[in-house]
Amino acid sequence: MTANPASHDLSQRAALMAQRLQERLSPTSLEVLDESASHAGHSGANAEGYGSHFRVRIACGQFVGLNRVARHRLV
Repeated sequence: MTANPASHDLSQRAALMAQRLQERLSPTSLEVLDESASHAGHSGANAEGYGSHFRVRIACGQFVGLNRVARHRLV
């Protein structure tokens, strides 16, 4: 059985995002979620329904004392 190349690309994209965040911010908690299916038909969504909208849940010491906008910019 062969892997679906599209799902392979998706997992690579999410893994790369997680890797870069891990390297730069050393988070205590990190989760990268693909929420593209929930955005079908919205601006920026692609026809495949994956890989266009991600949610990142992250906690790190560098966020201490920063407001929400500053934390978003850091990420």
